[in-house]
Amino acid sequence: MLLHCVGLASSKLIISTPDLAPFAAHAGGRLAEGSATTVSLNIGSFSKATPLPSNALEFPFLDPATVGPAMRPQRSISDVGALIYTSGTTGKPKACTIKNSRICTVCLPSSADQSNPSKYLPARTYSCMPLFHGTTFFTAMCSSVGTSGCFCLGRKFSARNFWKDVTESRSTRILYVGELCRFLLATPPGEYDRKHGCIVAMGNGLPQDIWMAFKNRFGVPEVREFYRSTEGLAKWDNRHLGRGPGVGKVGFAGPLRRMLEADQVIVRFDYDSEKPFRDPVTGFCIPARVNEPGEVIARIKSSATYPEYLGNPAATNEKILTDVFVRGDQWQRSGDLLVQERSGWVRFVDRVGDTFRWKGENVSASEVAAYISALPHVQDVIVAGKQLSGYDGQAGVAAIALEPSTPPGGVESLMRDLCANLRRRGLPLYALPRFVALTNTLLEVSATFKHTKQGVKALDWAPTEPGPTEKADGTSTMPGVARKYFLDVDAQEYRPLDSANWARIKSGTAKL
Repeated sequence: MLLHCVGLASSKLIISTPDLAPFAAHAGGRLAEGSATTVSLNIGSFSKATPLPSNALEFPFLDPATVGPAMRPQRSISDVGALIYTSGTTGKPKACTIKNSRICTVCLPSSADQSNPSKYLPARTYSCMPLFHGTTFFTAMCSSVGTSGCFCLGRKFSARNFWKDVTESRSTRILYVGELCRFLLATPPGEYDRKHGCIVAMGNGLPQDIWMAFKNRFGVPEVREFYRSTEGLAKWDNRHLGRGPGVGKVGFAGPLRRMLEADQVIVRFDYDSEKPFRDPVTGFCIPARVNEPGEVIARIKSSATYPEYLGNPAATNEKILTDVFVRGDQWQRSGDLLVQERSGWVRFVDRVGDTFRWKGENVSASEVAAYISALPHVQDVIVAGKQLSGYDGQAGVAAIALEPSTPPGGVESLMRDLCANLRRRGLPLYALPRFVALTNTLLEVSATFKHTKQGVKALDWAPTEPGPTEKADGTSTMPGVARKYFLDVDAQEYRPLDSANWARIKSGTAKL
């Protein structure tokens, strides 16, 4: 994978930390068009010297007195300033071109910081997330350079040492993404929980069910949740200062903003084709109604500064819509489903593809997970759709991680009342997961702290002993799975999944 990324960018120089330099040098030496030079950079945080291969060099620290004036590069705002690689969940990573125009924009102080510069600036921003992720690259590195702040980069994520690092680095803000905050809440109370000086938490994907618990336990007064993507043009911001509305939302857009800001629109979505819905008469897209989930699209104003995928025009064109509202216009697909609530708040619903159809109805995996997460003793949950032989559509499957403090009898109580509790909270019967697995460990996340659903989709639901092995047919027993249940639709209860019930399900005769 490293060789693919280095080769895609036609790299001639690789700068690496000492621990990764041998791997980088190996990838550089295998390039088809000659070897890229690998340089090992150690600025003091690596105590032991790592032996380097013959095609790697130590970074040459020069005496500033002997270095002449640097030549100013002739670059425009449309030139590529950096490449950020996508996660590659549907293939090898794609290199997204980050133009200088965007880097210059994110280097500017935000309106929130400018509202009280003596309080917020200069910021000391701590992030333990990888630099190849847009949140750290834009919100930490670029912002710190542009506002004369300090970027405190953690070498790796450690839930137990997170607040210790924040305290010792004297950071005034932290970055989060996805489930990072849930991992922090799962740690036992520690001396650094409120010893730090952090006043702002910034990021995206903070789950609604732990939003206030995170703020209250760790004493972080301000959360700045934003909706962005590395290559995306659409954006929303939610600056949450207290207990008021906005928990779990990505931003606010009242009637005036929706009228004046015409460069990003939530449009109606066709779940069968997984594309924006087109009016059969005009052929144009239709804005989604209030409280109707739809895909976010953003107007492409300039092709010169548009973030295309390097060397991959097919992938670039897949995200571009033409003739959206008028002939000849161009818009970028986000691949995300959001909803504009009647109150004006905007809420993330799901990724396109994570919404699945069951019994002719559309089911949002993220929304079902949010319902389950709000129940007592639930620490984490992943919901996905799984195709079953003999059944139409994809059945909902859920993996639920319980809190370690779940009392005796808590499992039985949760599963006995799970169906009734979810129905009482407003989840329709068709959206209830048909299968539930209870685990005794936190669920798997990617390097960027996003839930990985492949393990849940590949889980073998046959009643077997729990174990970490993967089977020859590609299914998995999923480490930590303790019990499996299925939804008895007639009784509207979850029952233990035994061999007899599984045989009926496998034959397609069970009523799901």
